[in-house]
Amino acid sequence: MVELHNKSVLVTGGSGFIGEEVVKLLLQEGAKVYITTIDKILPPLQQNLHIIECDITDPNLKLPKVDLVIHLAGIMMFSKITKDAEDSIKMLYKVNTFGTQNVLNALLEHPPLSFLLMSSASVYGNQEIIPVNEDAELHPINDYGKSKLQAEEFCLSFCNEHNITLHVVRPFNVYGVKQTGGIIASMLSNARTKGVIGVTSASRDLIHVKDTAKAIVAISKNKGGAYNLGSGEEVFMKDLAEIIINEMSQRGKSVSVASIENTIGSIIRSAADITKLKSIGWHPQIDLLEGIAELINKN
Repeated sequence: MVELHNKSVLVTGGSGFIGEEVVKLLLQEGAKVYITTIDKILPPLQQNLHIIECDITDPNLKLPKVDLVIHLAGIMMFSKITKDAEDSIKMLYKVNTFGTQNVLNALLEHPPLSFLLMSSASVYGNQEIIPVNEDAELHPINDYGKSKLQAEEFCLSFCNEHNITLHVVRPFNVYGVKQTGGIIASMLSNARTKGVIGVTSASRDLIHVKDTAKAIVAISKNKGGAYNLGSGEEVFMKDLAEIIINEMSQRGKSVSVASIENTIGSIIRSAADITKLKSIGWHPQIDLLEGIAELINKN
């Protein structure tokens, strides 16, 4: 296991939803942390925290020499990028795929010892065997998953060529208080504003952002390879809606459920086999009921 004390770590997207939690943990470990951000509201200055305001797609991108890179910067599938669908798809590849390639190119002069890529469970597409493990065939069914798979391929080639330890993290559905999109946030918004939650026949594996950050740091300190990151539990949307409805009813809000069709290009069933992640000593700490109660109370 690699110790991070006094190590230099670059976190792209370090002021983002997941990045913010990762940076807190790295600083607690005693690492010297650099973050890249395009946010106009910057995180507060702290000892051992260095902020680089930049866009990872900038062809003139300059990055510091570090021991470890944790590449979190990217665009989520549910982000409202532009009003035009075609432009949004182009932006997915520009940031997730070629932005990753651009980060790798910026590291050519001083390659790190290890590189962690935040990929996505979307690279698996629809699988017959659930939960899915890291050895499953990769066949993404939407552009988000394809953009992430191409990023994986770029990283694998680069790290093999430069003898860099590569960690590929495939998160399932991350949620938390500061998230601006996603399944749970969408359900809560509809429950509050419309009094109705639309549910499909789909299932998802839901993991809290704080558990996610702890897993990322744990993986970065261990051997390379691909790691699923989830709770290991398959939750169907109707059951998720019932949890939210029960929590809302305890607060005096009546909410109903309406059945809706699965959207084209969406994954139907999704759950992670987290045997490999557990083998390095990580276990999820925040259960779904606790996490949803926290969201309702703080939003």
